[in-house]
Amino acid sequence: MRIKSFEPFGSSRASFPQFLALERIMPEIEKLNSEVLKKSVENSGVLFETKLKLAVQDGGPERLRSLLAGDDHKLELLNLKAALQETQVVSLLRDAGIKPSEVGTLVDKLIRNLEFFQISSQVHDAVYTFLPLSWQALKEGELSFRKNSEERNESYSCEINLDLEPTGRLSIAVTLFEGHCFITFNAEDQGFKELIEEEKDMLNRRFSEAGLILKAVNIARRQEIQFGAGEALDLNIKI
Repeated sequence: MRIKSFEPFGSSRASFPQFLALERIMPEIEKLNSEVLKKSVENSGVLFETKLKLAVQDGGPERLRSLLAGDDHKLELLNLKAALQETQVVSLLRDAGIKPSEVGTLVDKLIRNLEFFQISSQVHDAVYTFLPLSWQALKEGELSFRKNSEERNESYSCEINLDLEPTGRLSIAVTLFEGHCFITFNAEDQGFKELIEEEKDMLNRRFSEAGLILKAVNIARRQEIQFGAGEALDLNIKI
């Protein structure tokens, strides 16, 4: 996933609500929280397909129509793609100084990325999903979750890999084990490492406010950080 920058469509959003789909699919990093993250993941790829299957089994036609009307990212993008063929929409975009062809290219790339991760999930028998963010400093990112079971002990881990401008790559590993959290930071840039160390107290406070026990924090510098997930289709967005 590569995202450089994304700017909303200004007044055109009010005239054409289809454009709001891009804001739902690509939330701004400042607005990202657990609820937004959950909705973004659940409404994309195989997880959304699972929601549709459960809706058919348990909720009937009404529940299925409700999901398709408001939650299906791919359907929203297809509707937006169709709207871009309308003369009135094209004129509005041009009047706003936006090239309709650039918007169309963006929508096509988003659709292809959604489909790429749907196929990857089927091929690898795992859950891969596409999580685009409106985050100007982000060049590339990965987010992975794992559940580890060993006899009676279970642990949960989350690995976050970020390539940021101008600080370079950062790898974060978060583990939850027996009610305690453990975090490891690895940064390529020495200055970035030192900045994380300076904000360590704030991190402890944030965990405490959330009712979580942060048992240990390790911060180190690593010369080279490798990303592990498969490459998505390239997104280099600037509108």
